[in-house]
Amino acid sequence: MQAQQKRVNDVASKNIQSRAHKRATTLFAAETKKLEDERKLSASKVSELVYREFGVHIHKRTIQREVAAGRVGLSPLKRGMKGNFPALTFQHLANAFESFIKIKQLNGQGGDLSNNKLSQLLKKCTRPVIECDSRWLLVRLLKTTAAELRCGKVNNAEERRVRWTTYFNIKSWFDNWEKDLVKLGFAFTNDNDNTVIPDEQLERILNIDETCLVMDGSKCNRGGRPEVMFYSQTLPNLGKSTIKSSVSTTMITGSTAAGEAIPPHFQFSTTSKSEETQRVNVNSIAFFPKVKGKFGTSDSKEWPVTIGMNEKGGMDDVEFRQYFLNSIVPLYPDSNDVNGKRVMVKVDSGPGRLQENFLAKARTLGFIVYPGVPNTTAVTQETDQNYGPFKTQFTKNLKKISDARIMQDLSTSLPPWLVGLLVFGGIDPVSKVVVSESAFDIAFSKERNCEVWKKIGAAPLTRACLQNHNQVRQEMGDAEDATNNTMQLIQSTNDLSTFFLNEHGFNSDVLKASIKKVKKQSVTVRHSQERIDEISQATTHGNLFHATGGGHLTDEDVFLALQKKKVEAEIKQLKKKKDATFKMSDVGAKANAILQQPKLYTTYTKAELSTLLSYHQVKGVSGMKKDAMVAKWKEIMDSKKAALA
Repeated sequence: MQAQQKRVNDVASKNIQSRAHKRATTLFAAETKKLEDERKLSASKVSELVYREFGVHIHKRTIQREVAAGRVGLSPLKRGMKGNFPALTFQHLANAFESFIKIKQLNGQGGDLSNNKLSQLLKKCTRPVIECDSRWLLVRLLKTTAAELRCGKVNNAEERRVRWTTYFNIKSWFDNWEKDLVKLGFAFTNDNDNTVIPDEQLERILNIDETCLVMDGSKCNRGGRPEVMFYSQTLPNLGKSTIKSSVSTTMITGSTAAGEAIPPHFQFSTTSKSEETQRVNVNSIAFFPKVKGKFGTSDSKEWPVTIGMNEKGGMDDVEFRQYFLNSIVPLYPDSNDVNGKRVMVKVDSGPGRLQENFLAKARTLGFIVYPGVPNTTAVTQETDQNYGPFKTQFTKNLKKISDARIMQDLSTSLPPWLVGLLVFGGIDPVSKVVVSESAFDIAFSKERNCEVWKKIGAAPLTRACLQNHNQVRQEMGDAEDATNNTMQLIQSTNDLSTFFLNEHGFNSDVLKASIKKVKKQSVTVRHSQERIDEISQATTHGNLFHATGGGHLTDEDVFLALQKKKVEAEIKQLKKKKDATFKMSDVGAKANAILQQPKLYTTYTKAELSTLLSYHQVKGVSGMKKDAMVAKWKEIMDSKKAALA
């Protein structure tokens, strides 16, 4: 990174040097053309003027020599031996190289742009024309393109997140979100054709998300540079002692668009197989303070933290339904499925969101469940922005308790019920250390909540996250803006330069790349049969998004599609039963025909035995040998067992 930064600085310095050189030669050439009786500036005087203007010293002899040679207004000649490539060829090679890197970056393939991989590509490109050291060629190209290119570490990202986090997908979601806000009474369109959400409705739009809390100091990282520790080289360096734990707890919380924090819910793991045997340590209550908020009431009041338990300590279909109905619904006692009284709940694509009974119950109560674009929580979900500072403070609190217990030679075992101490702060019952900073208060303060809602741009509706160029990937044709114009220029440069190189014998295909073009899904029309059919066939949130372009799960089309899917499943079962009945009828007729034959059972063929046993619904007939079939048929005859109807 330092080497590339040096190249960037060198290019900037050379640009200034070049401008100063052009200015000096142009000015001195103009002076030499003046008449004899006119006052002329000497080369020394020109050098001084240029120095005051650019801060660069051009020697008077250099100015005189360049003007005498006719190189007026030109950049200074480059030093060293002449290169292996003609100037025009090298320029096209640099353009192809630079545009290739930019296209790969735009396509979310930055991991292919390491030093070694680029050097290998250059070797393949130039080999048909000339044998050269590709490493030195790479250095030369990096110097040439340093004004445009930077180097640094590339953050790892899941392929599905890169694929889904596109400008087109998120814009499609915002388009539907805006329409639904107006249709469901959360917003109105003003005289300037802008969608406005009233302040009283901001209190009724919320986002919830879950996170896993692990009380394991050996795996928690606070972020930033690690602390520097001093140690002796002559003694063993054993590392820093910390707490080790494999127990995890799920916390689900969020905020409203008005900035109020949703009371958190903690999902603990348990080995109990029934609700009657599940137990919660009463001491945990001391670390679970109440959370203030107005929500759907007339005045601000205190709301309790809620608790759930299951085997894995995470959210599933059942737990999400119970959490929603027992923890979210009570916050809005005035909710109803009418304009002004509905509650919009933004969620991710987690478990429990597509339950038919749950969605019907939520809509009846006036709650609209609205999923975001799948696999884009880091960009489109507000609560995900809160969890960054929350995890940082959570880790600091864990470290504080861990250090105190180790210093006092106390037990480093942290039971799950102490999770509230790390989240809200308090006094550790073992070491008596005071945890004064509340991770929840820091991350979910009203100021912080309003900040994350503003950053996303869902409410108030600004679509701000679409401008997050570091995470939102744009594709060719997804908008008519400056970015698309730039992409077209980059693509044209790559096409032209690789064509030129190919015509001159280079293997330029290795540097040829194409910017991904937006694949516009044929989003169906609302209430159409095509839309209902596609929704009914959707098995994932991704399929559902492609069918609708984004929308709430309590829409009439979703219920019709779920009902259609249910009816089709019932029809399939009935058809299967009908086919089985007809099949057994045919088998019965064949079996009766076999039994009418005057022959001993020991003389039956394997096919006849198979028919008789199938009629009596014996399992595994296809894998049985004839001797086993004969024995089984004799057993049936001896028991005089009637064939099952």
